[in-house]
Amino acid sequence: MKPFYKICCILGLLAVAIFADSCDNETAEADSERIKILGYDKDGNGVRDDLDSLIDANIPDSPEKRAAYRYLAQAIQNQWTAFYENPQMSYEELLPYQVLISLGVSLINKTGVASTMDFSWFYANVLNTKDRIMYEARIDDVFAGKILPVAVMKKKQYSNIVSNGLEIYESILTQEKIK
Repeated sequence: MKPFYKICCILGLLAVAIFADSCDNETAEADSERIKILGYDKDGNGVRDDLDSLIDANIPDSPEKRAAYRYLAQAIQNQWTAFYENPQMSYEELLPYQVLISLGVSLINKTGVASTMDFSWFYANVLNTKDRIMYEARIDDVFAGKILPVAVMKKKQYSNIVSNGLEIYESILTQEKIK
């Protein structure tokens, strides 16, 4: 009976090891997919590292301009992260994120940073892989046929969201001035 017991124990341990390895592979695949879309943010500032480097390299002399682009990158990243965690989000759930993205574009226009770093070039770097282009298209599908927020700083329609966004921008600006 002892050899049978040993064989059962060995098979049991083997099954646990295979299951654990399978779980590790699934976790690694999920992490890999997340990285493909959301990228790395090693400093934890809410902005992908490649965009952080792009902003620093192209706007070395103006904290206000760096803060505007970093704010926009963070707003886009927040929307992408929320949608990644809940891909069934509705228009109403995504709208506040889109308001903050529109605020970011307004801040870029207000600071005149577009003359320093072209917005189209920046956005091309946001969507720098096929996976990210397809991901953004999935988010855009949620907004198909719906009204998008524009000129959010001039209209009072989204005042609470905009005031929260401006607080975030001021916080980023404070950090940029320290650099």
